Amino acid sequence: MKTSLIYISTLCFALSVFCGCSARSSANFDLDLHNIDKEMEKQGWTHLETLGEPGPGILETELDASTAERATAFWILKGQRNEKVYKQTKMLYAVVTVQKADGDTFCLIFTKEKPSQPNIGGK
Repeated sequence: MKTSLIYISTLCFALSVFCGCSARSSANFDLDLHNIDKEMEKQGWTHLETLGEPGPGILETELDASTAERATAFWILKGQRNEKVYKQTKMLYAVVTVQKADGDTFCLIFTKEKPSQPNIGGK
């Protein structure tokens, strides 16, 4: 399990460096999904959907891709890796990935309106 935690932390760091995203990880052997929803709502996010099979989590990783063209969610269901891409044209997406003790993961997808771009050059 320790190897999985190191792998997830390394993956988060790599994503933050290579795709202009920021990532936050926390190990917690009793994650409360309701609290995750409440914390994200405090930051202006709305829960859009859940990908994978929710269950008791041991590690949470939040990916904020607000400066990227798209956000990608990765989850593992029964050992099978899955992926879904969200284009951030009008909306922003945040992906909270939760790892379960059995090695599977699920994602909580949050969204909020993308701030309007300033009118540069009077156009």
